[in-house]
Amino acid sequence: MTFREKNLAYDLSLFEENNQEKNKKDNILEIPHNKVVKSKKVSRLALLLITTVFSLSTIIVGLIVYNQVLLTEYTDKIHKANMQLNESRSLNTQLKMKVEAKLSPSIVERYAVEKLSMEKTNCCQVNYISLSTEDKAEEVNVKNNGILSRIFSLWE
Repeated sequence: MTFREKNLAYDLSLFEENNQEKNKKDNILEIPHNKVVKSKKVSRLALLLITTVFSLSTIIVGLIVYNQVLLTEYTDKIHKANMQLNESRSLNTQLKMKVEAKLSPSIVERYAVEKLSMEKTNCCQVNYISLSTEDKAEEVNVKNNGILSRIFSLWE
């Protein structure tokens, strides 16, 4: 039994260095050179695609922001124009009321009496004129001693 106990004490795996190195080499995969180059091309293509998508999305977002700014500016201009239109309409209404107040019949009558020394008409100041209802024509006798008048007078 002592012999068997001595065998148990020896670790034979310490002497098997070649097996461990083979196991380590078996874990490593070798990739052919052609496949490595293709994967780099794919990654360049992916990078180009990502860059293109990012650029396009940035441009689209920029255009959206630019259009919103333009829309806001035009909305402000329209609002200012509407405000100016409303103010002009209000001023027009005020001026019309002032003109109507200055041209009221009582004010015109007072101005005519005070400044122009006018009076209201009396019934004795009114003269009626009668006109005939028939059309009238008058012949004017103008004696002309020209050549044509002599020729016409011979035929008469």
